[in-house]
Amino acid sequence: MLFQPNEIVGYLHEKGEGKVISFDPKKGYLIQDEFGFEHYCQAKDLIKIYGRDYVVDEELLEQQTKVKNGSTHQSKHKKVKKHVSDWEIDLHIENLIESERFLSNAQILNIQMKAFQSFLRKAKMKKVKKIIVIHGVGEGVLKEEIRSYLTKQDDTRFYDGDYSKYGYGATAIELI
Repeated sequence: MLFQPNEIVGYLHEKGEGKVISFDPKKGYLIQDEFGFEHYCQAKDLIKIYGRDYVVDEELLEQQTKVKNGSTHQSKHKKVKKHVSDWEIDLHIENLIESERFLSNAQILNIQMKAFQSFLRKAKMKKVKKIIVIHGVGEGVLKEEIRSYLTKQDDTRFYDGDYSKYGYGATAIELI
């Protein structure tokens, strides 16, 4: 099984994300989307979203309950989610599809680039400030394709990812 229950996944061919609920060998992965609806998806149509840790920020909760005159009121929501880490995606092909056995190098690169572009689009939509793309070292083809794509984007800056954590196999991208 590629995805585990409670993991956050994005959709490869459409906007949105969801949480893995379960797996059925005949139907695929049962996903609960961000609106609470459940539906089945095949592994080839999903992308794992890494680094989505949330914590309750009590200070932010208190600030959000203040009204214009400075007084406070009870909020109906007891928890506020605050993003505390960068988004990360691992583009190694075995993380994106079940088997690459019958695919050419060009087809693999195409799948990886589509996953990257979808992930970048979602990060921009969610106003994430920084993402990490793990592309591996290999012959450097995927890394060059990603960086070539990024040079055409006006709203990104990129540089090598943290060497102590990723070696030469990752690119950090700031969304501006």
